[in-house]
Amino acid sequence: VEKNHSAWIDRMVDYLKSDGEKNLSPPTINHRQCHFGRWYEGIGARLHGDLKEFGDLGPIHEGVHSLALELIELKDSGDSEQACDRLPELLTLKQELLDQIALLLTAIRNQGETG
Repeated sequence: VEKNHSAWIDRMVDYLKSDGEKNLSPPTINHRQCHFGRWYEGIGARLHGDLKEFGDLGPIHEGVHSLALELIELKDSGDSEQACDRLPELLTLKQELLDQIALLLTAIRNQGETG
């Protein structure tokens, strides 16, 4: 799951940095429709929805998509430079999401050991 969202963010970065020659389109923006979002609201919720670490993923994930939408709107309105200037914000959120996924994996392992 974490690799899929990392790849999603990498595609977003490629789109924002593209000059239009490659005909790149942005990845899915709706946080419920990306691979991670479908996992989060589907099997992830069924298996791990009772864990605090799982619940803490939601706002971070939504924040990634919200910021991505802002950056796409900047690029599409002709302000690619400002969109690219804000890429560190997106990469920070990516790391926060990965860190939270690591916390969830630890909680799942701990639950398995005590459950």
